[in-house]
Amino acid sequence: MSTTYIDFKGISELLRAAADEGRSFLFEYEVYNFLSLLGAETPPQCFLIPRGARPSEDEMTALPGEKVARFQVQSATPSPW
Repeated sequence: MSTTYIDFKGISELLRAAADEGRSFLFEYEVYNFLSLLGAETPPQCFLIPRGARPSEDEMTALPGEKVARFQVQSATPSPW
């Protein structure tokens, strides 16, 4: 018999964060996190790293699998930041 662990605290924090931002919806990456917190299978994980930053060892080892892909996204329009 298999037992699914549901992270109720994590789900509450995720939904609270969206509500605190005045949203009644989740962004796509938050939906994947929500599904993971429910114990459901989720697509491969990803996270965004700000320009010039380096991921921590914990962030890298949290990614499943043996390989990590790096993508650099550039915009055709200048960033306002």
